[in-house]
Amino acid sequence: LRSIPFGHTLHLRGGTYTGAFTSTLVGVTIMPYQDERPIIDGSLAIDGSDCTFEGLEVLNSAWTTRWTDQIGSAPTDIPYAARGGSAIDIFAPRTTVKNCVMHDTRQGVGMWAGAVGSIIEGCLFYNNGWDAPDRTHGPCLYTQNRFSPAMTIKNNCFASTYSGVALHAYTEGGWMWHYRFDGNIHNNLWSLFTGYTHGIDD
Repeated sequence: LRSIPFGHTLHLRGGTYTGAFTSTLVGVTIMPYQDERPIIDGSLAIDGSDCTFEGLEVLNSAWTTRWTDQIGSAPTDIPYAARGGSAIDIFAPRTTVKNCVMHDTRQGVGMWAGAVGSIIEGCLFYNNGWDAPDRTHGPCLYTQNRFSPAMTIKNNCFASTYSGVALHAYTEGGWMWHYRFDGNIHNNLWSLFTGYTHGIDD
């Protein structure tokens, strides 16, 4: 797969792909073949830049409960996605995740500091997260950023996550700068956006 030329398209056949996957492709579009439905049961970490992931469904079928007696963000009895803990974790710049569905995972998308200029567009998030004695956990989208170009989050539907939060930015000493938000909606959540940072910049 690493030999796919920049600018080409990789079509995924329908079916369930189980595991913790990492993409190192660069400049490639990954999307379903015709009207087929590819499902990732596990997680996807994106390390290659300038790629578009379109029309994918990501879930985790390993759940046995949505309650844990352990506090904190890394309980050992809750299904864990590799790397950043999300259905899709973006570590590479200029990545687009478009028209995808993320559900029944720890959290939907991790949009990390290396993902400058990335876009989340037209996605559906629902039924992510878990409950614990300290609080509920698992936002639809977790993000942090310091540098431009801006990260863009637009035209997404955030629904029914256990944390009650659509988009969470908590930088742990980092930054939350350079974002564009447009046309996002949330359903059955108490907050569209929460976070803590040194400052917010447009």
